[in-house]
Amino acid sequence: MKTKQLKEYEIELPLKYSAMYYYNTKLYILGGRADKNYSKIPSSKVVSIDINEFELTKPVKSTILSHEVNPVKNIE
Repeated sequence: MKTKQLKEYEIELPLKYSAMYYYNTKLYILGGRADKNYSKIPSSKVVSIDINEFELTKPVKSTILSHEVNPVKNIE
């Protein structure tokens, strides 16, 4: 947020529809489901990633966000 940069990293987790949370310098990836051979298997896994690991990893994609704020327009 401070640098106005959005960086995208790849991670090899065979999960879809997981939730991601940030707490105490860690990202937590919870749940989701694994799709295997026409089956949809719910996952109870919790994966944690220390934010400091991103300093050792090269981003796949990086975007600099605009400094402008676009106001939301109400549709009447």
